[in-house]
Amino acid sequence: MPDATGFDWLLSAAAELPGVRIEHREAWGCLILWVADRWFAMVIPDRRGEVLVNLKGDPDLNAALVGEHDWIVPAYHMNKRHWISLRLSDPRAVRGLALDLLESSWEVTVAGLPRRVARPLLMLREGPAAGGR
Repeated sequence: MPDATGFDWLLSAAAELPGVRIEHREAWGCLILWVADRWFAMVIPDRRGEVLVNLKGDPDLNAALVGEHDWIVPAYHMNKRHWISLRLSDPRAVRGLALDLLESSWEVTVAGLPRRVARPLLMLREGPAAGGR
């Protein structure tokens, strides 16, 4: 398992999102964050042993984030168009932006779920008005 020491704030925030479960995938040496039956985040060590957080996002926004922030890079071991990696141990990393990107990854993933699965999650997250979206 990757040494997620120091990232407990991120895992705690993820665990508060509706429908999230965190699974240790021993064979891959990573943590996978699920909502329903889909991944929305992965905590994984890179070749150098640095722990990265992979998040799903809009391809255009991902490209802009990679261009603007040195601590956000194309995804490690994932589709580099739809996923980015956060190097949260980088001193330039911004915790607030990382949390926003975590939530956005959850939202993008939930938006791709069947309505019957997504609606209850959205209702838990935002209240009854969200379920009608």
